[in-house]
Amino acid sequence: TVFLGLDCFLYYVGVSWLPAILEDAHFTQEQAGSMHGVLLLSTALPGLLLIPLAPRMKDQRHAACLLSLSIMVGLLGLLLLPAYAVIWILFFGFGAGGGLILALSFLSLRTVDSVDAASLSGLSQAFGYLLAASGPAMVGFLHDISGGWGPPLVLCAILSVVMAAVGLMAGRNRQISVDRLAATV
Repeated sequence: TVFLGLDCFLYYVGVSWLPAILEDAHFTQEQAGSMHGVLLLSTALPGLLLIPLAPRMKDQRHAACLLSLSIMVGLLGLLLLPAYAVIWILFFGFGAGGGLILALSFLSLRTVDSVDAASLSGLSQAFGYLLAASGPAMVGFLHDISGGWGPPLVLCAILSVVMAAVGLMAGRNRQISVDRLAATV
């Protein structure tokens, strides 16, 4: 749930604010729009690798960590070296797109049966997307009060590190039972 929520939070922030970030870094509207398209395309690339590979991996901890850190590299790159924005956007998009595929894969890889997968899916997506939906507004507010993109991008980079830590836990090779989880709540 948290891995999915953080991944989507960061993705929604990127999709919502990337053109404004690029324009503030002195790219034209046309360039910012083209790079926004690069972001959208780059999120599809990990599917070519992860969909067939994730179920074959012993566990997905390394993949979750690498995808999360790819997001961080993209964010910090945009902040520190915006002239190379296309490279940073590819890092960000690959990490965010791969993170979503991995998060959704966890729902079936970590459950015992289809009933548990459906229950976990409902819980994860409800809370995960609720967290994600707050992202663009929170980051926009932080931009407004700070007067720049530095604090919002640093916050998002920190969240990507948290996502990596959560991914190390969620990617462990173990299965959970929704009934067992409900008994502990």
